[in-house]
Amino acid sequence: TVAGEKEPGTGANGSSHSLAFGALARDDGEIGKGVGHVTYIIQGTKNFTDFENAKISNYDTDVFKPIFDELTKMSGKTYASTLPKANEQGHVVPVTEQEKIDVSFRVIADHLRTLSFAIADGIQPGNSDRNYTLRRILRRAVKYGRTLDFKEPFFYKLVDVLAAQMGDVFPELRVKKEQIKSVLKIEEEAFNRTLDKGIEIFEGICVNLIAESLFGHEQDWVKRTDLKIGFVVDKTSFPQLVAGAEKQKPGWSLSQLTPVSGEDAFKLYDTFGFPLDLTELLARERGLKVDVDGFTKLMERQKEMAREAGKKNKQVVSVSEIETKAPTKFIGYDNLEADVKVLEVVEMKDKTAVVLDVSTCYAEMGGQIGDAGQIILGANTFPITATTKVGNTWLHFLGGDEAPPVDATVKLVVDAPRRHAIERHHTVTHILHWALHEVVSKDATQKGSSVTPDKLTFDFNSAALTAQQLADIERLVNERIVANDPVSWSEVPYVEAKANNGIMALFGEKYGDLVRVVQIGGQPHKLDGWSMELCGGT
Repeated sequence: TVAGEKEPGTGANGSSHSLAFGALARDDGEIGKGVGHVTYIIQGTKNFTDFENAKISNYDTDVFKPIFDELTKMSGKTYASTLPKANEQGHVVPVTEQEKIDVSFRVIADHLRTLSFAIADGIQPGNSDRNYTLRRILRRAVKYGRTLDFKEPFFYKLVDVLAAQMGDVFPELRVKKEQIKSVLKIEEEAFNRTLDKGIEIFEGICVNLIAESLFGHEQDWVKRTDLKIGFVVDKTSFPQLVAGAEKQKPGWSLSQLTPVSGEDAFKLYDTFGFPLDLTELLARERGLKVDVDGFTKLMERQKEMAREAGKKNKQVVSVSEIETKAPTKFIGYDNLEADVKVLEVVEMKDKTAVVLDVSTCYAEMGGQIGDAGQIILGANTFPITATTKVGNTWLHFLGGDEAPPVDATVKLVVDAPRRHAIERHHTVTHILHWALHEVVSKDATQKGSSVTPDKLTFDFNSAALTAQQLADIERLVNERIVANDPVSWSEVPYVEAKANNGIMALFGEKYGDLVRVVQIGGQPHKLDGWSMELCGGT
């Protein structure tokens, strides 16, 4: 019902809990309530029968229970529905251990839903605009995971529960479940490398703020801590530091501390990947503030420097110039990630591309679409949206204007679920080619194909197929898929492959002295499969 459709009145028994509705003059209202709100209203009041003991939170419903149950299994901690109160600064900050656990449960569950639906819709975490919004959300969730004692990637594992719960209503969650998990895991692993060190640095910043407040200079604090306060700083929690400071200097309070400087907040962002709102969260938990204006000025300065450096770093190059570069070493048949070196950052057709010395990404060729993935440098990730080949050089096209610096050593990670989806369709093209030979003729040869994560097309030379031929081909293809025979590949001399009548090849094509044979069935690598083709794809 839209909000403007009915008007509440007094119930028959005069109770405010019993509502009678009459028509309104207008019917163009909209209540804006999602399934979570509606579920809360219904379940929280026991189907409108108990308002006095209504549940206190939208999270105390069946919408979040499966995620909470899984978090309990993973962490050994239990959700107890506590709600923290506002502190003196007006911030709602959890104080007790159970409050901290419950807030973490709620944040993680909420952020899981946000990120999963967004990634399913094609938006990925990144360095700018809405992509950075997703990255901020993810890193906030990972930070709260530390409260539940998660030290290794955990967040992506919750996608299975969400997909099982919501997959009937949002089928894209099930269809893209593995892709969502892969994206979240890569992002989580990247932030895990710097999160604990960043928190340690932040704690040091807090110590220095107290030092400056008490002694006027942070170096004095370090030297005089044991003498003046009576405890060791690096083994003391922030509340203990505050208590010690209050004891040392009567009348002292947190309100006397200066904010976390914009310079410190920027260091946490630039070096350790802490979004500003995460630093603000850490500060609020300790009753502190952050110099947001100072941070913003430093961010603007960095962006301007990046734009200027980008003009020098990027080169507008022609195809012929790229072809003269050193060949890229492709190791992606056996590896989906590797540490590689950035050789160039170039612009082609208004897009930014990176040239690496080694690549695990397959470059588009032979009808197979190129790989997508991530370039990881510290806590920063640069999404790769496409990989192409120009001459002997691989171009890794990025999803934004930002790129890793030249000469940097980075981690290159292929989008594994996407690669595997491409591989499945590629295998089917080989099965289809074999089935054509079985049903139509050995002369029915492949003339082209398109292999993507979502579908395949196959062009071949033949007279129009009859209905019976189509049915026979479909049956053979399905039978071979169900058989689930092993797929393997071998490198052999071209002359040997050409002499083997069981190996299909487009012999009009140019091949090197050593060729790659993909076989299905038989003993892996023995060249005795029922389908064998010269093929450079994955």
